[in-house]
Amino acid sequence: MPYLSYSRDALKLTMSLSSTKRLVSLDAFRGLAMVIVALSYFGGHLPEFVPGLTHADWHGLTFLDLWFPFFIFVAGAAVSLSIPRRLEAGQSRKRVMVRVVKRATLLFALGLLLSTLPLSSFDLGSFRIMGVLQRIALVILFTSVIFLASGPRRTIPWAIVLLLVWWALMQAGGGSYDKTSNFASYVDRTILDGHIYTYTKDWGDPEGIVGTLTATSTALFGAAAGWTLRKEGDRAVPKLVITGLAGLALGLLLNPIVPINKNLWTATFTILTAGLSALLLGFIHLACLKGVGRLFDPLAVLGRNSLFSYVIIVVLSAAYWDIQILGPNGPIPIYLFIVDILLGPLSPFWGSLVFATFHILLVYLVARILKSRESLLKVLSGRILMRKDR
Repeated sequence: MPYLSYSRDALKLTMSLSSTKRLVSLDAFRGLAMVIVALSYFGGHLPEFVPGLTHADWHGLTFLDLWFPFFIFVAGAAVSLSIPRRLEAGQSRKRVMVRVVKRATLLFALGLLLSTLPLSSFDLGSFRIMGVLQRIALVILFTSVIFLASGPRRTIPWAIVLLLVWWALMQAGGGSYDKTSNFASYVDRTILDGHIYTYTKDWGDPEGIVGTLTATSTALFGAAAGWTLRKEGDRAVPKLVITGLAGLALGLLLNPIVPINKNLWTATFTILTAGLSALLLGFIHLACLKGVGRLFDPLAVLGRNSLFSYVIIVVLSAAYWDIQILGPNGPIPIYLFIVDILLGPLSPFWGSLVFATFHILLVYLVARILKSRESLLKVLSGRILMRKDR
């Protein structure tokens, strides 16, 4: 078995090296993704004034396109931290895998539930099957299986294999990366017929089937980064920065051959965003090691409860668009009422900025409360255990 090459003492040592700071850096990076999500859902008119706050129409990359690969990269890093920790604690590989399957199933089910929003436009006949949480669930499942079966040292080779498989499939399907004539779109329209994201049903699903292969590669690159942090602590930073820069360069170099495209989650999109993720994670981790990690505490709070934060954002945004209120010219969604009427006197830019900032702070406050309760539960459970030990 791959893990037998690592002694228990070595594993305990690597987990003890700056473990708290390492977790802060991972949570902070995940929290950065949540801030971008909030800007996506509550940006109001900001995209009209700030370049990059809209998704690329097709080929290309914008600031808003980054949150999902960031999140999946860190999800992969979390796999490389959590699975070895459970194995060290004495859990069997079967038990660990059962836990992973249960978690992935719950995530997928939660994603399906969110697909019913907004309720006013829900139609069972066109119910969307894939989605953000559904893709995350599948990616975590596949990454965990590969990590358990092959060990931490083979995550990058497996990531490359999946990229090559994706490229071979796209080439076998005609080699096109156009909107409606590529292999991934054909697969989505064939298998998910009638159950595709409403706004992209003409060409496929942005979280479709074929792109899940390359998204898993993103997570495997993240797993390699997480394992490097786990094994080498502060010595991992130069490796993260160098490999990050290499990923950026390689992604841009290959762009003329395979275009960078978030909707297709192309190989170049995978390589470039994984490189950027490694680079940013390296800098955040370095800041934590140098004693300025507290600057990232707000982001770490958001990242620590990222799933809950994401659900709050999606549900609240859907409610804003679903529920209407009487405006000067008739009923309008609450979203537009707040942005255009209540905050309208501030100007479209400042009103939208206030709207977005308020919701980022709101999600942060909820996450902060959850963190406080979590800490209280840990303290109480610790006291109970101490009494039992007596």
